[in-house]
Order: sequence, then C-alpha cells, then structure tokens
Amino acid sequence: MYKRQHVITATSLLRKATDLDRFCSEAYAVLGEAMVRKYLLWDGDPTFLEEARENADKALSLDSRSALAHTALGFANHLSGHLEDAQKEYRLAMQCDQDEWFAHRLLGAIYAREGNFKSATGLLQRAIGLKPTHIASYDHLYNVLVRLDRYEEALETADSGIAAGRKHLKRTPDDVDARLHTAMLYARLGRSDEAQAEVDAALEIAPRDGFTCYHAACVHSLMAGPDDLLRAIDLLRNARDRGYFMRGELTRNTDLDILRSLPEFSALEEG
Repeated sequence: MYKRQHVITATSLLRKATDLDRFCSEAYAVLGEAMVRKYLLWDGDPTFLEEARENADKALSLDSRSALAHTALGFANHLSGHLEDAQKEYRLAMQCDQDEWFAHRLLGAIYAREGNFKSATGLLQRAIGLKPTHIASYDHLYNVLVRLDRYEEALETADSGIAAGRKHLKRTPDDVDARLHTAMLYARLGRSDEAQAEVDAALEIAPRDGFTCYHAACVHSLMAGPDDLLRAIDLLRNARDRGYFMRGELTRNTDLDILRSLPEFSALEEG
C-alpha cells in the first residue's frame, strides 16, 4: 500500500541512505520508484518524474544491470506518456532479472491498454506467479481475459485473486491496496455485500488518503447502484481534494464508464 505518509517516510530514509553511501545503486533505484509514487499522490507535479529519472539514471551509472532502476525509469516514462521508452526499460529490467515482477505487471498494463491482450495475459500471469500477494495483478488479468472472451478463465482468476486477497489480509489486515482490489474482484462477480465490506474496511483504515478514495470510487462504480454512483462521485471529489493525481485515469479507466454521462463526472474531468 502506497499512502502519502509511506512515501514521505520512504523518500526521507532513502535520501539518507544515498547520503551515507553514494555508491549504493539499489538506494537510488528505489528512490526513483518512490518519486514516481510521489508524482501519483501529489497532483502530478512533473518535477517528481524528473527526479525519478535522475535517481534511476544514477543507479544505472553505478550498476547497468539494475532491474529495479530500469523498472523505475520505465515507470517514470510510462506516466509521462513515453510508452515506447517505458516498454524498452521494462524489457531491460526483465532481461536483467527474470523475477522482477513489477516490470511484468507494468508492461502487461501497457499491452492491455494498447489492445495487445494476448501478450498482456502472459505478463500478468507471470507477475502473479512472482508476487501472488499483489491482488491488483489478478484484477488486471481478469479484465484482459474478459476482453479475449475467455470468461471461464476470467472467473477462475477472480476467484483465485479473492482467495489470495483473503489469505493475505489475514496476515496483513492494513494492506489497503490488497483490500481495495479484493473489493474490485468481488464487485466484478456481483458480490456487492462483500465488496462493500472491504471498501468500508479500507476507508476506516485510511479515511483521508486520496489513493484509497479513488479506488473505493472505482468499486462503487462497478457495483453500479444509484446510491453507489453518487458515492463514487463523492469519493472521486475527495481523492482530487486530497491530492491524488487522477487526470489520466478519469479518461482511460473503463471501470468509471458508467459515470461518464453524469454532469458531476464531466466537471471532475474538466477540473
């Protein structure tokens, strides 16, 4: 789970680490990813992406085979719209370390957005195999399999993701990211009561966090009842007001499609 306070703490500790050891490639690489997270959580300030690239480049100057640095550089390019450069870096990360799960997940996301669902499937399956506690990967894979008309496999993936989420949350109940994506999988299967319970728990854990509000809005949008749609709009406003950078997601996220005819949603896109 990447909350604002987590990113503040992480960046502070990582800066201290680079001050103590200016030749630690891993510290620069992880700081690079942290700055991309900061970009997402603080109104999309492009200077954070610039700093992410600087740290990733520094890491690669110290260790050209740093998979973490290639992934961080790819992530920064990804969010700034340089998708060819991002794909190149993700592939380099996987060449350097076949177990670099986040590169698989992010490259899979690009392929899915481009409509290359077959390639996305393999990458997301690999990401799940490498990090089965990252419930978002199951959710992404579910959507890709639906687009391929592989409905039975999609349902199996959702069931597997829910089972993995429940198991993980027993050990780590404050993992809001896992809780929210478990809720999404429940909502996709029409299990609204269980989805609502997970959303409520997530908002109780992190009531002021923009990331949590945004993803809770997605769950309510998927549940699609009249009250859910109003709640989704309120949560999107809260996410915006609390600094979560939504501009690209509001345009591209198909989970929000049912909201697009509402004037309140149009106002959010324009704002």
